[in-house]
Amino acid sequence: MVEFYFMVENDDAEGPKRRKLEDLRGRLVDQLVENQQELQEAREAELDPESGWEEKSSGAFGRNLVLLFGSLILVALLAWGIIVKLSPHEQRVEVPVRQKSFIESATMEEISKEVEEVVERYMKAKTTEERAEEVVDGANILPRMKEFEAREGVAIPQGLRSISAQVNSATSGLPIVGVQATDEEGTVWSLSLVPGVGKMLIDWESSVSYGEMSWSAFLKERPEETKLMRIYALRFINEADQGKGEPPLYYRLSHRFDAGQLIAEPARGSETEVDLKILVPQSMVQPLTVLVRFEEGKPFAQIVELVHPIWVDTDRVERLLYE
Repeated sequence: MVEFYFMVENDDAEGPKRRKLEDLRGRLVDQLVENQQELQEAREAELDPESGWEEKSSGAFGRNLVLLFGSLILVALLAWGIIVKLSPHEQRVEVPVRQKSFIESATMEEISKEVEEVVERYMKAKTTEERAEEVVDGANILPRMKEFEAREGVAIPQGLRSISAQVNSATSGLPIVGVQATDEEGTVWSLSLVPGVGKMLIDWESSVSYGEMSWSAFLKERPEETKLMRIYALRFINEADQGKGEPPLYYRLSHRFDAGQLIAEPARGSETEVDLKILVPQSMVQPLTVLVRFEEGKPFAQIVELVHPIWVDTDRVERLLYE
């Protein structure tokens, strides 16, 4: 994280301690001001040979008077010194500052060139560890990449033959570059790239449509625990509800790499129901990241929560710009 420190005035440094000392200083100064007349009279008496000053000063009264005012001045000076020491006027304040993303600091030519270079390194990588170096939050995503590859039996890209397309888009203010890359065996790989600091990065989870279970296993096992899944959603109205003023909406869920489908519904009256109605247009398939599960005794799955309106975790990408 890049941190900037600014010097700012701090009127409340040390808080109550400072106010207590300032009050002490004020009372001492007031006492000195109140006794100015006595000090002046004593000084004039010292200068007047007829005043009998020598007699007074040689007695207890004179000694006490000198000690009193000397002590007051000494205490006032000490108090002031403590206040100055404990009351710094400058303090370091930590202010996290958002760093510029690669897209914000590069030309279109530089962006296109960077995309090609990142995709080439990813496609030609020999190991999962090497591919993770080109991935958003790669160090933390690496175990998930290995688990996914083992679970799904995913073949890794075999080099790079060509990049057939670069499609630029933006979601929630985040620029996204979509790429279709063909490896040496003719397999087409769809990759999503997002801007990091100083380079572009592949958003691996959206590129492989990562879910916490394989889609086929989810359909078969019907888990009652919520699972994060990246799916396509198509909304529809049940024929039995066609005549109602505001018929409830259902959603046909499918997966990018699996032909299996299921019907799901949100909890009625929930915020998720409202969000889905807004985000999933009529007669259009919409990619979503959702928490979904099955309920015992119910025929349809339940969409518990809308996690992201697309497959890219835009919040995670934005956090990278503050680190």
